[in-house]
Amino acid sequence: MALPDDPQARKLASRRERERERYATDPEFAEKKRARAREWGRKNAETNRAKAAAWAAANPAKVAETHRNWYIRNREMMRSSRLKGAYGLTAIQFDQLLVEQKGVCAICRSPETSSRCKSLSVDHCHETRRVRGLLCNRCNRAIGLFRDSGDLLQAAAGYLWHHQRRSE
Repeated sequence: MALPDDPQARKLASRRERERERYATDPEFAEKKRARAREWGRKNAETNRAKAAAWAAANPAKVAETHRNWYIRNREMMRSSRLKGAYGLTAIQFDQLLVEQKGVCAICRSPETSSRCKSLSVDHCHETRRVRGLLCNRCNRAIGLFRDSGDLLQAAAGYLWHHQRRSE
């Protein structure tokens, strides 16, 4: 690191460099520094929150960009967390289901076509939370509209067959 020309700044930079080296090599020193930093953070939490909120209010575009960049960097972690929390599935298990179903919906055998959904949806029993398979957005919504009831779906199918035969 190049030291500044100003003697006062040079002295400060040199001290910081020595502290960095000691921090890296002396665990006791490092722990004391971390403890002081935690204590300072606790004492100044409210002030820091207010400053951060004011900065965020004054810089909404930068905040949005930061959030977008964080999401892009952590997309896979977010996907895994969402799958695990909602369905108890790991990302690997989801990918295995996708391969087993050859990347298509378990009902209509079509790939996902909705512009809103980038991948097939996880279909699960709302009572037991057991995963049944992967469905396209249309089939997933249709099952939901029939309240996950096989009896209602069967009645709807009978209704359609009955009226289809009458129109032939």
